[in-house]
Amino acid sequence: MYQPSREDENMTPAPEQTASGADSRDRLLEAFVGPKAAHYLLAWDAMQERRWSWNWSAFFFGEGWLLYRKMYLLAILFSLTRLALTPYLSSITLFSDSLLNQAIPLLFPYTMILNIVLGIYANHLYRSHAEKKISETIAELKPERRLLGVQTRGGVSLLALLWIPVIAIVEHMVLLLVANDFSFQWTEITQSL
Repeated sequence: MYQPSREDENMTPAPEQTASGADSRDRLLEAFVGPKAAHYLLAWDAMQERRWSWNWSAFFFGEGWLLYRKMYLLAILFSLTRLALTPYLSSITLFSDSLLNQAIPLLFPYTMILNIVLGIYANHLYRSHAEKKISETIAELKPERRLLGVQTRGGVSLLALLWIPVIAIVEHMVLLLVANDFSFQWTEITQSL
């Protein structure tokens, strides 16, 4: 009669066990993504050897896409990154009479570069976000509640889309305030000379 040794217990699982684990993980990823799951699963499978692929939605909509996919922290960082350049753009145009008219056009190429970078890495960022949220859900919930928990934490947020105009208005107000502040300071400096 065969009795398993310690070495047998540490062996890799049988293929059917591995497949069911992979199927379960794919099912959780599918539940997390929601309606476009097939698209993202294909994109993620194609990314096995590299960390990037192209995402048109992320390229065109930037933080709007991040908000829609419930990556709120990344959306905030994306907006802050764009706003962080505003003082720099304003300072390099100090010698112009129309500071504001000079700073705003300079933001467009910078925004395009940010959107291109996001378009390239969006699928990787989304996969990492999904994996993290799924792992948290698995750790926190009982097996019978995990699928529902993953669906709740994932999916899309239509409500977040309503914030996009608000974010755009706030970004433009900050741009105007910073640019006008620099313009005012520069005018005071030149008049005092």
